[in-house]
Amino acid sequence: MLNHALRRVGTLALAWSWLAMAQPQEDDVIDIGDRKQLFLDGAMIADSHGVSLAMNEPYTHPEPVLTADTPWERQAGATVWAYSSLRKEGDTVRLWYELIRLTEGDEETGPRAAGEFIAYAESEDGIHFTKPDLGLHDFFGTRNNALVIPECRGAAVWVDPNAPPEQRYRTQAKGRENKLIFHHSPDGIHWTETQAIALGDCDTQSIAFWDDLVGRYVLYTRTWVRSSNKAENFRYHRRLESDDLVNWDQETPVIKADDIDLAAYASPSRQPAIDYYGACVFRYPDARGLYLMLPQAFWHWYARPKGHQGPDAMDVRLCASRDGKDFSHIGGRAPFLRLGPAGSWYSRMMWVLPEPIVMGDEMWFYFFGSNADHSGLVDPAAADGPQTGIGRAVLRLDGFASVNAGIEWGEVTTPLMRFTGNALELNIDTSAGGCTYVELLDAAARPIAGCTRADAVPVWGNSVRAPVTWQGTPDLGVLAGQPIRLHFYLRDSRLYAFQFHDTARP
Repeated sequence: MLNHALRRVGTLALAWSWLAMAQPQEDDVIDIGDRKQLFLDGAMIADSHGVSLAMNEPYTHPEPVLTADTPWERQAGATVWAYSSLRKEGDTVRLWYELIRLTEGDEETGPRAAGEFIAYAESEDGIHFTKPDLGLHDFFGTRNNALVIPECRGAAVWVDPNAPPEQRYRTQAKGRENKLIFHHSPDGIHWTETQAIALGDCDTQSIAFWDDLVGRYVLYTRTWVRSSNKAENFRYHRRLESDDLVNWDQETPVIKADDIDLAAYASPSRQPAIDYYGACVFRYPDARGLYLMLPQAFWHWYARPKGHQGPDAMDVRLCASRDGKDFSHIGGRAPFLRLGPAGSWYSRMMWVLPEPIVMGDEMWFYFFGSNADHSGLVDPAAADGPQTGIGRAVLRLDGFASVNAGIEWGEVTTPLMRFTGNALELNIDTSAGGCTYVELLDAAARPIAGCTRADAVPVWGNSVRAPVTWQGTPDLGVLAGQPIRLHFYLRDSRLYAFQFHDTARP
């Protein structure tokens, strides 16, 4: 989808873009300050030629980082499950993970959940987790466990910047009478129920956070369309807003199967061949508003003799939005996180945890995986029966998407922008024979003296912070606050992001 959009920019815009540049309007100038700008949704591309915009998939490590492996978990027959979440606080990665006990089930439906609990683990390296003996709650005959919230389904822990210290940590989960139950905690360990809110269907894991862009709390939660004549039956996700976490309004659908999704397969039942089971949404650090969504695409497109329609499996897509409401698919709807090899512990279901963390020059995405499908039927290629766990996938910092050029030169021009700082750096990966030149243009699309392509020193190599320089090393600080454009000339390069900054920063 983005490649098509970029081609439209590169063909239709060429006819008028240089005339439009000559007399910019104030509203056309984007104030980027010193914030990093990603090439993700085309918002930073005003004109292009000879390039494509591509989604980049993380590398998935084959082994889980957490399973139900302690004596108290094994004794209870517990299994790690999907509705888990994590935060990086200082040098510690804190993980709140869901445990369930499964019934034996039968050959038609497979095992089913018989109880759901939230336990706690932490790690100094994000790979090796310990489960402290907290002694807070009984777990099938023992308090020697890491349980922090008993009987809880769908928790997603977040920090409320407006809350008093004793309520700094919050989470919400589906509870009794289909209500959304909020809990609060001073430390993420000791939790107290806050309130139960009736919002209709709030199935699966709901995501909440304070959104400083709108100055309100926002909630992303799953609901259903169920018609009385059973002609429709599908899941979708909505957004709501609140000032107090009690009264919610501004309900807006944010993702559901659209005509493109529905055209993929003819449904074998009244349920469409795809709907959206979960939707991890988070703000990216961009004051202009960049929301990312990692929804679970749930597929059931062929008939099976027993149980749910096949394959009854889910993987993870990538979507982006500039207002938190209108999301577009990135990467032509290809999976961002793909199911594992046949027989592996994540070969049937993947569920991304809110939200990714930054570790050095990488982004780490944690996910729940299972070799059993939504009906509980285990992958026939699995040698050791049902398996679940929490795994890790790694992506280059800010590497969700990139502008790619081949061996022939390609060009990209940004919209008009104002920046702060006195230097520019790129997140870029060139081949041994590739490079990128950067030219600065004024508001009338004229190259700025000292910062032309002829002056530019080629950027070469693989770095998330490659400095951009010109012969004579001009001080970009004299251009700060003025409307400019960046004009990139790329050969055999992948350009992920750019950022102006002050060289005096630590």
